[in-house]
Amino acid sequence: MNDIIHPFCGLNEDGTLTHWKDPITKVDLIFPNQEVVLPNDVVKLRGGGYICFPFGKTPKTKDYEDITLPPHGLPRTGQGLYKGRYYANPTGTSAELEYLKPWAHNIKVSIKPKDGNRTILHSVTITKNVEFDLRAKSYLPLSLGVHPFFSTNGKPFEIIYGDNQFKSDGIQVDKPFFINKVDDKKRLILKIGNSLVIFIKLIEGYDQFCVWTDFPDKYICVEPVTGVKDENYHVLRDTESMNFRCEFSTK
Repeated sequence: MNDIIHPFCGLNEDGTLTHWKDPITKVDLIFPNQEVVLPNDVVKLRGGGYICFPFGKTPKTKDYEDITLPPHGLPRTGQGLYKGRYYANPTGTSAELEYLKPWAHNIKVSIKPKDGNRTILHSVTITKNVEFDLRAKSYLPLSLGVHPFFSTNGKPFEIIYGDNQFKSDGIQVDKPFFINKVDDKKRLILKIGNSLVIFIKLIEGYDQFCVWTDFPDKYICVEPVTGVKDENYHVLRDTESMNFRCEFSTK
């Protein structure tokens, strides 16, 4: 697998964020993609920052035939987007993904470092491509998420959103916690240990966060998401595009 390399951040060819290094300490803030053994001896793929398409279960709509996709999409199964129903043709610091069946959606994932590499802008653009539409009367409701695994390295963490706080000693392992009340800057703050502070900001398309982990001593996932509930989604019509942008920053 060929990574799209930048000294401080990178995407691989299936659009997964592979690394994001603190420009000062050179420490990787992202838990590396690897197989993790769960308490029941089940092996799961964890780490990186992959695209969840759909975020969870496929939403149901009156325009949508009863065909389901794997929860969280193919990366959740460990197959990787590029090995399944996606085709990747990476250029620069972006990955072009074309979803072939049963709906035709062109997906572009890109990252852009800013502010002396202390910030990365993560962008996803999805376009309904009518030329390849094999189910012209079916429309896929967009349920999308970015799933970054932030390394905790055994340190306690704290999430601050608005006037609220969420601490690692209160987390219910492997149970998602949704945050839809953020400050006027549409962001929350992740504090890890005594010195690391990460700002996660919703810019466009996303409407809430999902907080999740199954190993708090290894990583905490703070995910910009949208389309979580069936009544909260957008359906792309022919040739329509929609942008989803978020920002991770240590400044």
